Amino acid sequence: MGSKLNILIIDDDSHIANLISNVASKLGCDTKCISQPDQLAENLRKYQPKLIFVDLQMPKADGIQMFQMLAEASCCASIVLCSGMGQSVISASARIAKGYGLNHVANLEKPFSLDDLERVIENCISLHAGPSTDELREAINGNQMKVYYQPKLSFHDGLDTSLCGVEALVRWEHPEDGIILPGKFLKPIEEGGLLPDLTRVVVEQSFEQLADMHSSGYKIGLAINVPPAMLEDDKFPDWISDQLEKYDIDPLYLTVEITEEAALSDSPDTIATLTRFCIKNIRLSLDDFGTGHSSIKNLHTLPFRELKIDRSFVMDSDNSDNRENAKGLVRSLVELGHKLGLSVCAEGVETFNSLQFISSIGCDSFQGFYVSKALPFEELKYFLMTRCPKFG
Repeated sequence: MGSKLNILIIDDDSHIANLISNVASKLGCDTKCISQPDQLAENLRKYQPKLIFVDLQMPKADGIQMFQMLAEASCCASIVLCSGMGQSVISASARIAKGYGLNHVANLEKPFSLDDLERVIENCISLHAGPSTDELREAINGNQMKVYYQPKLSFHDGLDTSLCGVEALVRWEHPEDGIILPGKFLKPIEEGGLLPDLTRVVVEQSFEQLADMHSSGYKIGLAINVPPAMLEDDKFPDWISDQLEKYDIDPLYLTVEITEEAALSDSPDTIATLTRFCIKNIRLSLDDFGTGHSSIKNLHTLPFRELKIDRSFVMDSDNSDNRENAKGLVRSLVELGHKLGLSVCAEGVETFNSLQFISSIGCDSFQGFYVSKALPFEELKYFLMTRCPKFG
C-alpha cells in the first residue's frame, strides 16, 4: 500500500494552511484547504480525506462546531487539532472530539515546528498504510493472532493487593515485522468484515488458556473485549456459553467489557445481548469510562457490574499540568461508581504515586505498567508462579 493520503486542512490562516500543505506534499500527500463551514460537507463527500487538520479558532465556526459537523457526517478520518490557545483548551477540545466519536490522533500547539508537523503526518501515513484484507485473513487463519494478558489486581487493605484476573488483548505476531499492536490492524479488520473471525479466535484461545490456568490451581477471572458490531448478533451469547461449557469454565469467571459506544446504543438487539449475558451469570464492565458524552444515564438502565476509568484520566492525575483537576475527576468517578453499586477499576496505573492515589480514594482494582505490561501466555504462567498463590 502506498503513502498517498488525502488531507483536508480547516484553517482560516493561509500561512498555516500553506505550511501544512507544503510539508504534506513533500511527503507524497494530496491536500485541500477550506475555511468556511459550508464547504465541509461537499469536501468530505467528494474528497474523502483520511486526515483532517482542524483549527480551533475560526470566525464563522470554531473547532468544536466543526467537530459536531464531522460527527454528524460520521467522519472516520484521523483528526489533528491545531491551536495556539494553550494545553488546557487543547486537551479539553481533544476529549470533546473523542466524545463525539471522532478519531482524534494528535495535537499541534501553534507555533509548531516543521519536525512536529512532519512527524504527525508520517504517523498518519503509517496508520493508513495498513495491511490488506487478504493479509489479515491469512494472519487470522494462520494462527498469527495471539492473546496477550494484562494482569488486574484488587485492593484489600491499603496497598495490600492480589491478582484477581487478566484482560485478554490481541497482538499480531507477524513473521517478518514482529509484534504489531491492535491500532495497526483492528480498523482494517473491521473494514474487511473479519471482526467476527478475530473475535472467535480470541475467545477460543483465551478460554483454552484460562482453563489451563484453572486446572493448574490459579482460579482467576478473564475479561474479554467485545466490539459493538458483535453485540448485534443474537446468537453470540449462546456461542459464548457453548465455549464456556466446552472448556468447563464457570461463567462467573468471565467479564465482557464493552465500550461506551456500545453502551450508548439504543438497538434492541444490543440491549438484549447485554441482558442475556447477565442472565447467563457473565459480568458486564463498561470500559474506558469518562471518554463518552452520555454514558452516566446508561449506568441506570443497563446491568453493569463494573466501570473502568479510562487510562488517560489516571495518567493525567499523576503527571499532567492539571493533575489536581484530574485527581478531582477520578475521585468523582470512583464515588459515582460506588453510589451506583458498581466496582471500580482504574486503568493506566504506571507509577507508585498513581497506585497510592487510587488506593486512597477507594478504587477496587487496577491495571497498568506499574504491575506488568500485557504478557503472552507463557510469560503469564511464569508471572502466576512467582507472584500469585494457588487457589485450586
